Amino acid sequence: MQVNYFDKIASSWDDVPERIEMARHFVSAIEDIIPLDSDMQALDFGCGTGNVAIGLSALLKNITAIDSSSEMLNVLEKKLAKAGIKNISPLLLELDEDCLQKESFDLIYTCMTLHHITDFERLLRNFYNQLKSSGHLVLIDLEKEDGSFHDNNSTVAHHGFELGKLNGMLEDIGFSDTYSRTAYTRVKTLPSGIAREYPIFLLTGMKSTV
Repeated sequence: MQVNYFDKIASSWDDVPERIEMARHFVSAIEDIIPLDSDMQALDFGCGTGNVAIGLSALLKNITAIDSSSEMLNVLEKKLAKAGIKNISPLLLELDEDCLQKESFDLIYTCMTLHHITDFERLLRNFYNQLKSSGHLVLIDLEKEDGSFHDNNSTVAHHGFELGKLNGMLEDIGFSDTYSRTAYTRVKTLPSGIAREYPIFLLTGMKSTV
């Protein structure tokens, strides 16, 4: 990923109302599907300015919020200080770096980040290792699209995903009880003036207890 791109846009990231609305829908979708409780330790992978993490913070014991953009994390830290939120720990980390402890988390979720990761299968295997037994994984990302969703594709590794293939990959890795649904549909007006819908899926799986 070209981290500098996200550093440059971090200060204005939350100025786009649709991003805030999208994060609200992601929080609600995760709440609906995952049995959250105050003992759970979570990982937010690619947290950005932390809108989803902040939305879930009151429901979880703690959240490790990692991102590869220091400026995104700076925005998050200011928001946490202003709100007095103590159970979110921002962590600067390259998103293809594997240095987190194994079996550390009850929940790992990633929202609109997977399409930036070139070797996402390796990442999913890392997630499996980092989850505790019976831990939950939540993937929220774009369904397959033609490349028109992003205004700048320089950091995009995949133009969305075919849900069936991604579900099969989770099962091959060892995840069980997979489930998917539409989490949100983002409507964007293209440069041509045409309004277009982009479905965003939620896909979950649980780490096997065997």
